[in-house]
Amino acid sequence: MTFVCIFSERKPSRSDLIVLVAHNDDPTDQMFVFFPEEPKVGIKTIKTYCQRMQEENITRAIIVVQIGMTPSAKTALTDMAPKYILEQFLEAELLVNITEHMVCCYNTTDL
Repeated sequence: MTFVCIFSERKPSRSDLIVLVAHNDDPTDQMFVFFPEEPKVGIKTIKTYCQRMQEENITRAIIVVQIGMTPSAKTALTDMAPKYILEQFLEAELLVNITEHMVCCYNTTDL
């Protein structure tokens, strides 16, 4: 199925965006990228993600949060290291408006 077939009729939910990626040089080196539905992620969500990682034998993940994490969820992330490495990023930090991007030409040579 293609993206258009799945999402042409509706806006995708954040759980639809969860992806498992593999390193180009080593396909066994994999990580999840999670997009939690709730704006502020709690420990219950972290435990759910860790359970899925354990089931699929994945040890690394990125969590893209909307607002942030509760203090207990942040503590859980550090408690699970080094067995599970989960990194947190704010969605706003990762968004880029390509229409506002200024194209710069760095490969000019003086003649």
